[in-house]
Amino acid sequence: MRALARSLCTLVALLAASTLASAEARPLDDARRALWRWDLPRAERLLKAASGDQSLVLRARLMLQRSDFKGVDALLTPFVKASPQAYEARVILGEALYALGQDTRAFSTLDTIATDYGEGRLTTAEDLMWLADALAQTDYFKNANEVYQEAVQADPHLHDAKVRWAELFIDKYNYRD
Repeated sequence: MRALARSLCTLVALLAASTLASAEARPLDDARRALWRWDLPRAERLLKAASGDQSLVLRARLMLQRSDFKGVDALLTPFVKASPQAYEARVILGEALYALGQDTRAFSTLDTIATDYGEGRLTTAEDLMWLADALAQTDYFKNANEVYQEAVQADPHLHDAKVRWAELFIDKYNYRD
């Protein structure tokens, strides 16, 4: 247990160092960090001036963090139909659909990522991270563990994957707390 705690502290330190390294980060990067820190008012301010697909996805994440699951559904359903390989959007939409009790739609939304993996369409470590998130949401924890490992091996500097992988271990295997 102490080794896990030390590993988590190391991951958090690495993540903090990587976020502080760029003083002139782009507004979307700042919005993503604000969402990660649960600074929702700051994220909202940053996203008001932003546009594009990534902005839409981050707006959906903001809505998800505010438990506006119907809003996420309304915003992302047309987007993922038009952009089937928008994997982060699929993960956010899947989480919202599960929260709304629409398990069949949620599973279908997330399973598309696994299908793309099987067909060789996932090309980046970040894609693999979203697949691992989808697998964890659909209770395929062992597969999620393997894919997080694959993502980290593909890009050792993808700290989000490391943190998400650690969260999987805590959520699934930390029985003592």
